[in-house]
Amino acid sequence: MIHAVLTELGIVLLDGGSVERAFPFSDPVREYMDVKGRRADLSAVAAHLGRRGAAASDESLRSLLEGARAECRMMDEAELEESRASRERVLVEAGLAPDARGAAERLREFAMGMSSARVGEASGAPEAHIIQAGGALDEVDRTANLRGARMREWYGLHFPELDNVVDSVPGYARVVLAGRRGSLDGAAFESAGLGAKAEMLGVLASGSRGGEISDWSLAAAQGLAGQVLEAHRLRAELEERIAGGIGAAAPNLVAILGPSVAARMLARAGSLKRLASFPASTIQVIGAERALFRSVKTGSDPPKHG
Repeated sequence: MIHAVLTELGIVLLDGGSVERAFPFSDPVREYMDVKGRRADLSAVAAHLGRRGAAASDESLRSLLEGARAECRMMDEAELEESRASRERVLVEAGLAPDARGAAERLREFAMGMSSARVGEASGAPEAHIIQAGGALDEVDRTANLRGARMREWYGLHFPELDNVVDSVPGYARVVLAGRRGSLDGAAFESAGLGAKAEMLGVLASGSRGGEISDWSLAAAQGLAGQVLEAHRLRAELEERIAGGIGAAAPNLVAILGPSVAARMLARAGSLKRLASFPASTIQVIGAERALFRSVKTGSDPPKHG
């Protein structure tokens, strides 16, 4: 039985523990990852094996050889242990390294290259950018909420009745940008998207019990209003980008949760692969981790959902 061993530097065929043939990698990191990802073409290895049966040291290697019409099985535990123990010797005998010291050096270079490749692969994954966009969306929301609340309180000293009529934060910000209550007219309310309430707001403005507002206070409140509108514009742009990105990466998740919640779930899990491997009980409490650990610690009721 021929043993097909996947090493970091190439594929080695062993017959009775001795090297029969080696297929070195010209680009070890890329070609090794191709084999592990089952993207490599191993027709040359399969052709050399011919009709002889082989035992592979790696499941991906076995699958590729079978796909190339070679009869192949996985090594048993004893064979795998022997393969691991003789790795450096095999690399030298196969001509993949000059000696034991050279083998160790090449394996070290391979490990460093593999780490760099995996970092680059993870950084370039679409889900990594979706997670960043989801985090940016949460930060924009927090910023817009804080500045929106400050804007309403500040301008509310001048026109307190407006707070009870205008629920929309962008609409309130547009009214603030229009100026003092005495300068507000139907056109100003129309541009703020409040045309249906223009008449009522005009009456409220003329009879408002709010105090006067100084030029510098009005300028500060309008500065906040401008930032709030910009934050809402950025939020809409981020939502659109998230919807497009996660819709392509995880369409089923988006169909169930919608793009925003799906992106938050992805961010909590850390990656789409991790989220897919979570049991239902873990998914159920994502977002409620603090309450869960507080329940474990204090004996209080556990959260029913995240």
